[in-house]
Amino acid sequence: MSNNKIVSQNNSIANFQAIKAEVVTPSDTDVFEPGQVYVGGDGSGTSNLTVRFKYAQDVPVTFTNVPDGSFLPIFVIGIDDTNTTSTNIVILR
Repeated sequence: MSNNKIVSQNNSIANFQAIKAEVVTPSDTDVFEPGQVYVGGDGSGTSNLTVRFKYAQDVPVTFTNVPDGSFLPIFVIGIDDTNTTSTNIVILR
């Protein structure tokens, strides 16, 4: 089993191994078990992704210019449909 490495801006490494994955359809109301985000995209380059965090469920955050094929090192409980243009979104746990 390979060990995926996520490198932050300060070059610290966070190791994360997923044991489960779930394809997500954006919804402004659905809540799911926390997980990290992979944005597969559609080949158009970049997109926007609006997420909800466990301890700030009422304050969605939009990540802009997310490149296709990106792993985001954040744990979220929801992917909002509003303002999300990202496609092929997978939650990893």
